Amino acid sequence: FPSHDTATPQSFANNTFTTIIFNTEYTDLSNVYNPTNGNFTIPTTGYYTVSGFMSMSGLCNLLAVEVYVNGVASKRLDRLDSSGDVLSAISFAGTFFASANDIVTIRLFQTNTGAVARNSNNAAAENWATLYKVAA
Repeated sequence: FPSHDTATPQSFANNTFTTIIFNTEYTDLSNVYNPTNGNFTIPTTGYYTVSGFMSMSGLCNLLAVEVYVNGVASKRLDRLDSSGDVLSAISFAGTFFASANDIVTIRLFQTNTGAVARNSNNAAAENWATLYKVAA
């Protein structure tokens, strides 16, 4: 499942993990992704790898991305901290275990003085994710 964002804006609240909605799919042969709510429904039990990149429209002092399985944090993919609002992008990658029919979401956390949106300038190139099974 490779996916990317179109120029549709999405706001990320301050100090809260928010599900990232990738609203355009390149390939989803197993129909595992719902571009309306950001849920991946895992088709078969095994290890999955996720990777991606998010570019924000505002500056943050903390950016983090985690995988949630059935609503519970499962794997921290990356976290960036700074002493001031200087962060505007984060790349992420990691492997996690999921069972058949588990609901998986990729969530972004940011701290700033308020909400910040993903960058909608050339969003297809700047905001993307892939998820695929790597082992049973």
